Amino acid sequence: MIRVAAFMMILAAASAITAADAPPTVDSAVTRGLIFLARQQNRDGSFGADQSRLLATSRALLVFLQAGNVPDLGRYGFAVRGAQGWILESVLPNGGFAGSDGRTRAQAAAVLALAESYGVETSADRRNRILSALRLEVGTVLTAQLPAQGSARADGGGWSDEKNAPASLQITAIAVMALSSAHDVGVAAPAAAFDQARRFILACNATPGGGFGEEPGKPPTVDATAAALLALDVLSPGGDDTERVNATAATYLDSQAASAGSMGFTAGAWLCWCDARLELPAAVKIRDAYVQRLVGAQDKEGAWRVASKSEATTAGRLAVTELSLLGLTARFRSPPILRH
Repeated sequence: MIRVAAFMMILAAASAITAADAPPTVDSAVTRGLIFLARQQNRDGSFGADQSRLLATSRALLVFLQAGNVPDLGRYGFAVRGAQGWILESVLPNGGFAGSDGRTRAQAAAVLALAESYGVETSADRRNRILSALRLEVGTVLTAQLPAQGSARADGGGWSDEKNAPASLQITAIAVMALSSAHDVGVAAPAAAFDQARRFILACNATPGGGFGEEPGKPPTVDATAAALLALDVLSPGGDDTERVNATAATYLDSQAASAGSMGFTAGAWLCWCDARLELPAAVKIRDAYVQRLVGAQDKEGAWRVASKSEATTAGRLAVTELSLLGLTARFRSPPILRH
């Protein structure tokens, strides 16, 4: 894993990447998307409303960081500072966050966003606050991991989004990324937690030579497969299990290139993040098709069109815009968690 000094240097380098590194159409889409996203920020620094604010704010902070922005500087410096500050203010004394429904997805996303923002934070006081928050919230994420030792559950070692639900590969991948990023800045998690997560992810390998399902025994999907490959590489870069699975799962992704036109925004974000870190040749075709689709689907306000009437709300547009921007910026301005 990346140590703290290297972590800061890499994120500083990512912040210095210019727009020329991205194709003009992608850069234009990102620029317009960031303008839209910044306009959605609430006065208190948060994004979204009610119990969705923690997830929306964490994703927004990751978008701004991934696009090369830092606190207090540049066009979106105040947006970064506001989002980071709101998350820190939301930390509860005994763990967990205010403005959250308690779901693992939101809590892990907040840990990931805080850990990634640590690397570009110049204020010693704010860095100490981030570390204090991470020490508390890493424990919250670990507590949500389903037991593997002495358990008959097939999903032991994974994470579910809410209590009494089965473990989900995508939720597990988010938790793994959050814990790994916190580990990189000095807030360690037990090795056993990572080992158990790896075993759960490998148990989701749907068929020999195929992709991954969302749960053990489930059929493969693009989003679960991309999330699995990313999480496995975060857990053990270049490890035997990663190399063995990459070739077969990448073949599955290549076979799904025709589905890029109907791929969901979450699946697209996972695919682009996976490609940014692993650079799988077999994923290029489906990634390029998805990126091309995103560029063409952006509306005149800089947001992305939602897939259904149920999503055609302010919250829906915000969510799909954040996911679209996470996908578009992943390869050109990626944060340390996406780099070896």
